[in-house]
Amino acid sequence: MPAFADMAKTRGEIGVCYDDDGPRHAARIILACQALWPVSVPAKGLAMREPSGFQLRGSAPDMYERYIVATLSAALAQDLVTLAALQPGEQILDVACGTGAVTRQAAQAVGPTRTVTGLDVNAGMLQVARTLASPQQATLTYREGSAMALPFPEATFHVVLCQHGLEFFPDRGHGVQEMRRVLLPEGRVGMRVWRALDHQAFHRAVLAALDWHLWGGQDVPSRTGFVQPFSVGDAEPLQAFVRDAGFRDIDVRVSTIPIRLGATATDLLGYLSALPVGSEIAAMDETARGAMLHEAMTALHPFREAETFVIPAASHVVLART
Repeated sequence: MPAFADMAKTRGEIGVCYDDDGPRHAARIILACQALWPVSVPAKGLAMREPSGFQLRGSAPDMYERYIVATLSAALAQDLVTLAALQPGEQILDVACGTGAVTRQAAQAVGPTRTVTGLDVNAGMLQVARTLASPQQATLTYREGSAMALPFPEATFHVVLCQHGLEFFPDRGHGVQEMRRVLLPEGRVGMRVWRALDHQAFHRAVLAALDWHLWGGQDVPSRTGFVQPFSVGDAEPLQAFVRDAGFRDIDVRVSTIPIRLGATATDLLGYLSALPVGSEIAAMDETARGAMLHEAMTALHPFREAETFVIPAASHVVLART
């Protein structure tokens, strides 16, 4: 396997491909990762009795917005807001809002008469969220705080939303109870949670490549962090969390929306740089990193459509009432 920066810029073949400025762009991504991620970055941190979960630091939240929100999270947010059937004038809370993908969609749905609040434990994510354009005539605000102790009185919101946050709560049952506490009577909750890894072709391909070229099959902390999002993959535990918190009319459904990622090594490296494992990938030997990307892209080749990977990503959506 040739050095990463020297790989051919071929298209239409299985292999590591670049756009016209790919090698230089990839090098900039690697340098950014090395500068922005301490190698010991813990695996989206949502809460918060102690550092845990998916924590992004430095300018990594910018990378998250650029690569993950653009390729997947924005479409997931639109779908969640539609399923939650938000109504004009409703007061909405978005728990574990990250850079505000769901918050912005919710604000557009309810209009300017009420404020939509996005809450996250990660100050860097909130800083990015505040710089992004809000929907026209929408009213939204961002607040730093813990999902384990929502900083709001009881019976404040009509709807609580949470997209890919429950997976990282240190006490998931308590987190759902907190959502129930701040909801009004006849309030609603809408959550999106990843299905198990068996249903995630993209993450399986990347995991296999990282296992071989980075982790050596060992269960190190960064590997544990990589698979953590898929740890609540079955519908039954989700139903139990929601039922035990006092919700009713519980509906758990499967939602499959594709990741749409450019089919180049540069794009794949950019996506991975927005994850907590990005620092370790940036620190890899150039040849090993190139081999890892090549293996992942080979596994993803069946999902290639022209110059884009279109890879199904499956989650559960939970809808319920107080």
